[in-house]
Amino acid sequence: MKRIFLFLLLILSVQIVLGQVETKFFNEGGAIEEIKNINIKNRIPSHKMEFPPFEIQKLIDEDNLTKGLDVPLRFGKAFDTNITLADGDWLDVGNGRLWSMEFKSDKAFSINFIFDNLYLPDFAKLYITNIDNTILYGPVTAKQTTKNGFFLTDLIMGDDVIIYLFEPYSERDKSQLSIKKVVHAYKNVVSNFNYGNLNGSESCENNIACFENWDTESDAVALVLLSDGTELCSGSLLTTTNTTFDPYFLTAFHCIDIDYPIDHSLSQNEINNANNWLFKFQYKMTTCTGNTPTVGITYNGATLQAAYFPTDFALTELTHSPLGNSNITWLGWDKSGNTPSSGAGIHHPEGDVMKISFENNQFQTSSWNGTNNHWLLNYDDGVVEHVSSGSPIFDQNKRVVGQLHGNQYYNQYSSHCSQPRAEYGRFNLSWSGGGQNTNRLSNWLDPTGLGSVTTNTIRSPYIVGPTTVCSSGTFCFGVQNVPSGCSVTWNTSSNLSISSSYGNQMYAFDNNTGNGQGWVTATVCGSDPFIQYPVWVGPPITNEIIGSPLICPPCDDIYYYMYYAFVDGTPNYYQWRTPEGTDFSGGTGSSIGIFWSDAYYYDAIYPGDYELDFWSCNECGCSEETPKIITIPETCHCDGIYSLSPNPASDYVEISVLSSTNQLSSSLTNEETQSTITIINNVGIPVYSQNVSGSHFTIPIRNIQNGKYLVQINNGNKNCYKQLIINH
Repeated sequence: MKRIFLFLLLILSVQIVLGQVETKFFNEGGAIEEIKNINIKNRIPSHKMEFPPFEIQKLIDEDNLTKGLDVPLRFGKAFDTNITLADGDWLDVGNGRLWSMEFKSDKAFSINFIFDNLYLPDFAKLYITNIDNTILYGPVTAKQTTKNGFFLTDLIMGDDVIIYLFEPYSERDKSQLSIKKVVHAYKNVVSNFNYGNLNGSESCENNIACFENWDTESDAVALVLLSDGTELCSGSLLTTTNTTFDPYFLTAFHCIDIDYPIDHSLSQNEINNANNWLFKFQYKMTTCTGNTPTVGITYNGATLQAAYFPTDFALTELTHSPLGNSNITWLGWDKSGNTPSSGAGIHHPEGDVMKISFENNQFQTSSWNGTNNHWLLNYDDGVVEHVSSGSPIFDQNKRVVGQLHGNQYYNQYSSHCSQPRAEYGRFNLSWSGGGQNTNRLSNWLDPTGLGSVTTNTIRSPYIVGPTTVCSSGTFCFGVQNVPSGCSVTWNTSSNLSISSSYGNQMYAFDNNTGNGQGWVTATVCGSDPFIQYPVWVGPPITNEIIGSPLICPPCDDIYYYMYYAFVDGTPNYYQWRTPEGTDFSGGTGSSIGIFWSDAYYYDAIYPGDYELDFWSCNECGCSEETPKIITIPETCHCDGIYSLSPNPASDYVEISVLSSTNQLSSSLTNEETQSTITIINNVGIPVYSQNVSGSHFTIPIRNIQNGKYLVQINNGNKNCYKQLIINH
């Protein structure tokens, strides 16, 4: 007796609020297992792009000529490409389809990508991992992409990486992807798990993770990947006097002024490039003596607001605000011009994980592109290096008083550790800058003219509260990290109502206008944008069940049928009812394998329509039952009608119509009969279709993924089915 198996999987939609993308490190491998609800494991693409070798020493010699100059550090070579979705592999994965492509550049320390057109529809997700399965970048969703489609990825460690793009069936053919450049890192600017950053920062640098009293300040510092994808700088978020949490980011003028010849002014091209930067926060070690970096958080896109050559400052405004992320801070500053008695600099030397350097003595001044327009330090502990450019310098009160320009007397033939000199453009002189909004800080950081001389570092506020709101009772939400003296204004989606609010707290309830996705927002100190917190209102909603509408028992094997329930909401219980009435239940996100009872064994199958039902519940109640109609065709029993050979098959399969008095078979043996051969995957999606004639056909299958399929032959009057196993 043969059994038919069903494989049922619950798919939950997850709301992503912030415009951030995470990069996670996995020392022991297993990165790909972190991707939930998408069957990516062990999917190695058949399409692979390999890049040719190049003269690395020639590039290093070129880089040596620019050492000490006002230019960012170059770490990689960009290969021009024109990769689109037509170039990779598409694979049906049950709840959608998966595009993938492998990229290999021998001996690269890392690989990163520049997209000139990236559009993702709702619920589509992009991931990147390395072949060692130790890094996972993503997901990138519609919330993280930019309006102009330009998008930079983080650096993916290793010389062999894979891009995965998942597209749900409901959004089929809506994704757009075009890779303009692929960057091979010939310098190591990513941390190696076992040895630290090989060829990175020098040994005299101090790991920021060893100085917990600087945690708050370090959470505002970021590594900047410039728009060409091959150069790096540093910088930091700054507060405003009215505490509106505008994402203003301070960095160095010379990180933008990079077009040759360098003319100390910014062209429109340079400004456009600065607007396409990537900002990576939280790039530091998890512990003082550990060897694992924290989860990096990246944001794409910015708008250059002001820049001034004499003090070497540039102020950009991030496109996606980190507001609402409790791991991000905005730095306080001091514009008084008073000479600091001591200080510290936090930076990313050579693109390494975050470091800190200390000056124990009073700052001096130096003249660089002006008179006494820089703070001059000779660090007592730690130094600065390339890529430290743009990073903040703090006074004895931990307030920003400038950003790093460099060392105008840098000696490329000596180590950085032997050169403690560092010069920072003075914040107080940048405040008034050149007297215009485009070349000063004042109107951006003091937009209402409060005249404050100093501000303090503040951590991003964030909302806490339940993730589900029901029709009975009221539910409390609150805002953490509200600065002193700031007010909070609350708002909700249309399916929620506010019953009361005071201070940092608000009570909301379900107003019975319908269950579904909702949100709560908090405007803190008049912030723009506001903080948004996703809430599910009422019982879950089952959008659809995806799976094969045909069940046909195999003639010689057990066959699994897969069904996926797409559910919105916060279910903590779900239930399936199979056609024979047997119920199975389990925890959220679990998968269940079930088989039909004895009445549905192969020897006793009855053709007809059967119903598979699904529903789920949360603390508010249960969803309505959602049916899936499954048909068992009369022509499932295919023995004696046609044969498949070989089966399992790899490159091709031959289909032969057998001699029979059966009406369908007789019709098919007619040489003039036109038939359609269709190969259907295990969720009912056709992966191959061709019109044929005669009684013997050879079907190429080398481009179809491994798995079990139904082969349907249709002569215009009837269908016949048989199972095919593809195993390359």
